[in-house]
Parts: sequence; C-alpha cells; structure tokens
Amino acid sequence: MFKTFEINDGVYLHHFKTNKFKTNTMAILISAEMKEETAAKTALCAHIMKSGSRKYPTQKALAAKLEEMYGAVFDVSIVKKGNRQLIYIFFDCVGECFEDSFDFLKEILYYPKHFYGLGFENAKRRLYAEIEAVKDVKEDYALERMASETENGAYSVPALGRAYEAAALKSAAVKKYYDKLMETGVIDIYFVGNEDAEIVRRKNERLFGRTRSNVKRIPEECFLPKFGGSKKVREEQGLNQGKLCMCFSTGKIADKKNVLALSVLNEIIGGGGESLLFSKVREKKGLCYSISSSVDKHKMIMVVEAGIDKKEYENVSEIIKNSVDELKCDITYEKLLEARKSLFKRFESVFDNPVDMINYSFSMRLLGIHDSPEKLISGIKEVKSEEVKQMAECLNCELEYFLM
Repeated sequence: MFKTFEINDGVYLHHFKTNKFKTNTMAILISAEMKEETAAKTALCAHIMKSGSRKYPTQKALAAKLEEMYGAVFDVSIVKKGNRQLIYIFFDCVGECFEDSFDFLKEILYYPKHFYGLGFENAKRRLYAEIEAVKDVKEDYALERMASETENGAYSVPALGRAYEAAALKSAAVKKYYDKLMETGVIDIYFVGNEDAEIVRRKNERLFGRTRSNVKRIPEECFLPKFGGSKKVREEQGLNQGKLCMCFSTGKIADKKNVLALSVLNEIIGGGGESLLFSKVREKKGLCYSISSSVDKHKMIMVVEAGIDKKEYENVSEIIKNSVDELKCDITYEKLLEARKSLFKRFESVFDNPVDMINYSFSMRLLGIHDSPEKLISGIKEVKSEEVKQMAECLNCELEYFLM
C-alpha cells in the first residue's frame, strides 16, 4: 500500500503516490511511550508546537501563512495507540505549495517559540482546560474513568495526561523533554499525493537529517487480566441518564489471526444496528438509549458502552454478560456473514480519503500487519465460526464502571 523508506535512524517515510485527491497530505507521527509521568508533557509539547514558531510567532501569523499557501490546513494533536502517545502533525496543501510546506514544517518541528514565558503559560492553561473539559462530555469521561480503573499500564493513562500533572509542568523541563523526544523518538512520516517518491524522500531526508541517537523503540504489551473477576466501580454525579462501560479482556496477543477474530466477534456483539446487544437490550427489552461495542486491537480488549436508565443497571449488566456467554456456545453462520459484510464496508472505504489511509496503515504497522485493505478483506472471508467462538470463550469481564 505505502512504500516505506528509513531515511534516518528511527525515521520512516511512507509514500503513496496518487492523483485521486486534489491536495498533498502529510502526517508526521512522533512516538513517545505512554506513561503517567510524561503524558502531560507530551500533550503540552503539541500545544506549544501549534501556537507559534520563530518565523510565525502567533496563531494569527500561522493562519496568515496558511492562507498565503492557498488555504493549507495544519494541526497538531495527541493520539493514543497501544503503548504509544503520538504527537500527530497534519498538513494538507495544493501541489503548488509542495516546496513551501517543508519550510513551514521545519519551523514547527525545530523552532517552536513558546517553551518559555507567557506563551508557555498560555499553552499550559489551554492544555489544563482541554483535560478538564472531558468531564463535561459524559461518554468520554466514563470511558476515561473505566480505563483508569483497570490499573493496566499504558491503557489506564489518559491520552492528554492528568490535570494535576499539567498544572505542575515547568518550562525548562518540558523543553528538555521535547529536545530529547526529537532526538530519540521514532518518527513516521506519511505522504499521500501526486509527487514522486524520490522527490518526497529527498525533501524529508533534509527535514529530518539531524543527528539522532539512542532511538527508543516502544514494544507493544497486551492488556493483562488483573482482578480474577469483574471489578465494579460506581460514581454518582446526579445524572439523568446513566453511562455504563464494561471492559472485556481476552489475554490474547495482537497478531493478525486474533485481531480478525476479535473484530468479527465485536461486530456480532455490538458493532451496529444488527448486533446482538442492540437487538436484545434496546429493541426487545427497551432498557437503554444507546448501546455499542468497540475493540482496542493493540490491547486485544472489547469495550461495551451503554446509555441507560439508572435503575436498570443490574438488568443491563446481566444481559450483556449473558449475551457474551451465549456466543461462547454458538456462532451461527448467518451472524458470521453479517459481521463479515459490515467489516468489508469499513475496509473498502479506507481509500476514500488520505487520513483514513494513513490511520489504517499506521495502526496495522504497529500490529505487524502489512496487508492492504483488500488483502485484509480476504483474511476476514477466511475467519471461521469456530475461531470467533474460541475468541468469545476468552472474553472476561474485567471491569464494570457505572456513572450515574
């Protein structure tokens, strides 16, 4: 799918040439280990990078430059994948600005302005506010609290870190951390557009040509069953609608066979409107406002989320567990076919936009899966009912978190 070059120690360029899109899209992903003590630092670096540089010291100056480049799009955000916390730099521009784009990105990467003084304090306040704002979106807050209560390494750490950690950050320490990250962190550069690979390669070799040392390659770790049963946590906030999150571990490694089996199983359990949970809990019993399940492929876990009437918590929890147990006994061929079709549509749409292409490729690369979406669809076609049943047998409810 993407052609990959290692252009410096721990710096990888992934190139995909196409004239399907009107613009060139670049994403630069800088990997940091997802740890409690550094998560807020990494997140603050992202805020500082998008707040101004030596040439473009303010967000107004950045916006003016982007407008000059025919409305180029730029952002820096934080993404959490497996054991990695990623600084995700996104840049999208028309072909006429190809040369300018590398000058712009050089400013952002190597000359961020606001590691000191008022700019630093403003970035810190913005990060603190962003972390605290999660509390106002109850679905996101419930998921974050559930993950935290699992007490399971990187999975338990919020993507942006903790608010108290952010509030305590000092400028000199954050600058030192950023410089070290740029020297030792694995960097993945994705390019989707109508430029030849060799030209893009030479440009990025110059952009990332600085000396690097002691590159830190981050190993993946599966979610390890911890409690020997289902830990239950309730949090009272006086809500009208309760938020239930249930975390199911598998104890399996994240290889291709297991990832595909769990993906199919998730579709059957709660992946859409035809799923078992939607049919049982919402349509037949009318016990929830919403219900779905999702998979963290890197950790090989499944999470069920439901918006429910607070007094129905015990009923809904029991139905969800019984539904999972039901699939441990039998996976019908009809259910298998429906799940396959749903996944086919998802993977077939990967090529619809550059961002989906990049996110798909990077996630699969971390998992050690180098298949194109077409090849992965072929793999899904080969998943057997017995393999899905065996994966269901591995599901163990680690934690129930109920926000009410």
